[in-house]
Amino acid sequence: MAVSPVSGPRRRKGQELLHQQCWNWGRDIVRPEGNLLLEAGFLKRRPPGGAAGSSCYTLALPDGDSKPDMIPTGHAPPSLRIPVDLTVAAIRRIAEYEEWVLARCGPGYRRAVLRQWKRTSGQLPRQTLPQAWRSLADAIDGKPHREPVEKPDLATHAFP
Repeated sequence: MAVSPVSGPRRRKGQELLHQQCWNWGRDIVRPEGNLLLEAGFLKRRPPGGAAGSSCYTLALPDGDSKPDMIPTGHAPPSLRIPVDLTVAAIRRIAEYEEWVLARCGPGYRRAVLRQWKRTSGQLPRQTLPQAWRSLADAIDGKPHREPVEKPDLATHAFP
């Protein structure tokens, strides 16, 4: 049986990044100047039929297709590479979103969001968020990724 490209250290790094990213998205939604997810093109869906619950935000992959029909329910994907490709595409999309946030709001905004996060960032990659997401995507995709020479702390680094 082949080893998944999303196992061990890559899975842990992805879990840590996603945990932090969920915090970031939550802060981006309640930003006093307006909801960044909506501004970035996400679609907001409320719970159906007036049911209680949180809203759900969705965004298509860069080619405009979320590809839900590529893996039919109850069946194995036609190629074992499809789930990996979809994972890598989603991770790269998160990196693009973070780059957009930095360009749109400036580095101070994300620094302030990260300072509010109660969990320490000592276990997370000491890179900017877009770099950390791209590094993970490259590792899963089997592409070499050059680490930046300087590895700034996520909570204090002035993002480019």
